[in-house]
Formats: sequence, C-alpha cells, structure tokens
Amino acid sequence: MVLIWGDAVSKSPRGYRALNNLGGAYREKGMWDEAAASWRAALEINPYYSPSHSSLAGFYMEREMWVESEEELLLALRVGPKYEDLYRRLGYIHAKLGDFDRAIADFEEALALNRESEFSIRGLVKLYTDKGYRLGQGGDYIGSLFFFKKANALEPKNLSAIYGLALSYEEAQNYGDALRYWDYYLAIAPADDPYTDSAATHSRKLRTIYN
Repeated sequence: MVLIWGDAVSKSPRGYRALNNLGGAYREKGMWDEAAASWRAALEINPYYSPSHSSLAGFYMEREMWVESEEELLLALRVGPKYEDLYRRLGYIHAKLGDFDRAIADFEEALALNRESEFSIRGLVKLYTDKGYRLGQGGDYIGSLFFFKKANALEPKNLSAIYGLALSYEEAQNYGDALRYWDYYLAIAPADDPYTDSAATHSRKLRTIYN
C-alpha cells in the first residue's frame, strides 16, 4: 500500500487525501515518523481535513504526547463530523492529563453518539466509579452515590460500582440499602475476588445493626 499511495502522491503532490492514505499505509507498517510526516503534509495543503488531524492525534498518543494529541482531536472535531471514537479518545487523553470531569463529559458525548459502544461504556463506568470513590473519601456520600448509581445503570454487575454503592449507603447510615448491596456483591463476586472478605465483614456487621 505504501507503493500504491506513494505513487499517487508522486503523480498528484497536492492530493491531501492521497497523502493521508500514504500516512495510513506507513502506520500499518509501524513507520510512525513517516506516517506523521505524510499527515502533516496533508494538513499543510488542507488544514480542515479532519481524518489527518485524527490520525496525527493517534501518532501523538502513541508517543504519549497528551497535550499535542488533545489539540489534534479538538481540531478534528471542530472541522469535521462528530464521531464516537474522537470523543472517546479525547476522554482517554483528558483522563491522562488528570482532568477527570472533562474526561467524563467526553465519554458521555461518545456514548450519546453510539449507545452500543462497549469501549465507551467501559470507560465511562471506570470514570464514574473513580469519581464516586474520590467523593466518598472526601465525605460526600450523596455525590458518591450519584456516580455509583450512574455506573451501576450502565453496567449492573460491575463489582466496583456495587461495592461503592454498598459502602456509600453504609457511610450515609442507610443500612437497609447498604446490606442489600453487600449481599448482592457477595452473591455475584467470583470465589477469588480480593474484596469478598471485606464485603462479608460489612454484611455481618450491618445484619447485626439492621436486624
């Protein structure tokens, strides 16, 4: 494919689509520097060509250059169609940059564009549960419950979200719901789950209090 698209570029040096495809052919061969050079060349000809911005973002992500990859994805979204993949990758980058609220917003945009995306669901559940635990550690159990419930709605058998729900309900002194989620956690957790003993301890303690 490198030869084919290289020939197309030699015959039409201003063909930004051919340059973009040449970059893709280089990427398939693991020649990232050559790929990036082709995408940059395409953007010099047409700075509004979204696929080259998206591909160049992939190059920067491969190099863990998060700020540069963020810039390219934002440009891709500004000048081209809004795709689930673009928002999902942007969310991943914002998480890497430590901006978790923006990452959540990005993944929510991604999921709105494709409700069946397992990648977006998985990413959003992880972000929701992480946010829930951070809020819980700060004593905001109403906030933590809000995010654990959102995670649970997307993935009802996610053990991290169920554990968080049980713990947050317990800390909020809603012992009935806490016991219900501790028992549910114990019912579905695999035998080798590292938090089963902790959940069982919570369940026994609350059963004494609640009953």
